Amino acid sequence: EIYALTSSYIKVCLSIEVDGNPWKVIEFLHTKPGKGATFVRTTLRNYATGNQVEKFFQAGSKIEEADIVKETKQYTYKDGAQYVFMDLSAYEEYHLNATDVGDKTKWLKVGMDCNWVFATQILS
Repeated sequence: EIYALTSSYIKVCLSIEVDGNPWKVIEFLHTKPGKGATFVRTTLRNYATGNQVEKFFQAGSKIEEADIVKETKQYTYKDGAQYVFMDLSAYEEYHLNATDVGDKTKWLKVGMDCNWVFATQILS
């Protein structure tokens, strides 16, 4: 379930959606300047690309919590161009292309537990 929050609820490790992309809050600071409105300065990391940006939110502005799911799968083997992972709780296999796994293919070892992060696609 996705919740609408206000900027006063921003905290480290919160997953929020900005411009249609899921971001993780790395740092935040509530700031009240001498003149003007209060704002929240954040450092965000994009779940899909890993890029970090600094973003400012006006006090009381609405933000949307990102719909993020985290699961652990075990890397079992490579089948041609596909990487095969197993959900050990349900014993289901998942086949992913190299483009889905990204540059993380060079670190995969058989039997390794891998953390999957989902939004509308596999993010890492």
